[in-house]
Amino acid sequence: MEQKNFPFYRTLAGRMLLFGILPTGIILSAIILLTAASMSNDLREQREETLRVLVKRSAGEIELANNRASLAAQVMAEAQVRGMFGDREASSGFAQKVLLDHPGFTGAYFGYEPNADGNDARYERMSAETEMGHALGANGRFIPYWFRDKNDNNKLLLTPLVDMETSLYYQGVKDLFMQEGRALPMVTEPYVYEGKLIVEQTFPIIMDGKFVGIAGVDRALSEIEAFLRQIKAEDSSDIFLISSAGNFVATTLDSGLQTVPVSESTYDGLSDLLFAEGGETQLSIADDPLLKTPSYFAVATVPTGNWSVVVREPVDVVLAPIYRLTRYI
Repeated sequence: MEQKNFPFYRTLAGRMLLFGILPTGIILSAIILLTAASMSNDLREQREETLRVLVKRSAGEIELANNRASLAAQVMAEAQVRGMFGDREASSGFAQKVLLDHPGFTGAYFGYEPNADGNDARYERMSAETEMGHALGANGRFIPYWFRDKNDNNKLLLTPLVDMETSLYYQGVKDLFMQEGRALPMVTEPYVYEGKLIVEQTFPIIMDGKFVGIAGVDRALSEIEAFLRQIKAEDSSDIFLISSAGNFVATTLDSGLQTVPVSESTYDGLSDLLFAEGGETQLSIADDPLLKTPSYFAVATVPTGNWSVVVREPVDVVLAPIYRLTRYI
C-alpha cells in the first residue's frame, strides 16, 4: 500500500502545535509582556513619587531648622524690647547662654545702632582686657558676637561684629524694616566668617517703632551639610541646598560647591530646573553635568529663607530594579 506523506501542519502533532501550543504560547507571552510593562510603569511611578516625597520631607525638615534659628533670633530681639535693652552685661550674657544651649548654632549676638541706648560714651574707654571690652566697637558701640572656636566647638569666644553697614545680617534687616514698616526675619547668603562657612539668621530690635539694632544667630554650613548627609543615609539620592540668590548653601557632593553661585558652576545650564516655582514640588529629567548621565531632579521650596532643596538621582538607578524585575518575569 502506498504511504502518503502529509505536510507537517496537517499531521496531528502539527495541528496540536498550530491550534493549541502556538496560540497558547502567544497569549501567555503577551500576558507576560503586558504584565511586565504594567509593573515596570507602576514601579517607575512609585519611585518618582518617592523622590517627590523625599524632597518635600527634606524641605520640611530644613524649614524646621531654619524656623528654630529665626525664632531664636526673634526671642532674643523680644527680650531686648521687654526690658533688656541697654543692659549690656545681661545682653552679652544672654547671647552667650543662647549659644551654650544650642549646639547647632555657631554664633549668637546683638548689634545696636550707634549710641542707641545712650551708653556709648560710658563704655568708650573700657579696657579691651575686660570681657565687655571685647563686645564694643568704635566709640563704645555695643556689638557683641559670641562664637564657637573653629578648632574647639566647646570653646566660646567674644569679639565685636564687623561689616555691619555693608552686610545683609545687619544693614539688610534694617533696610527690610524701612521698606516694609514691620519687623521681619532675615536669612543671609552663605559666606566665610571667623574662618567658618556660615549663614546668619537675624531679627530687628524695634523700640517705639524705631529700628535700634538686631539680634541674631549663625549656623555653620558644615552642620547643615551633615544634616543633609543624614537624610542621604536613608536614601541613595544626593541633595543640594540652594539659597534665594542662587548660591549653593550645602550639598552631599564632595565637589566644593558651597557658597558657589549656580550660574558659575557646572550646573549653570540647569538653573531653570533647580528652583521651585510657586512652592510646588517639581520633578524633571535632564543630563547631569557631573555624572554625564540623565538624572531625575526633584525640587521643593524652604519658605524661611526661600531656599530650594534639590534631590538628584540618576535615571539608571531608578530603572535598574525595574529592568531586573522585567527580566525575571
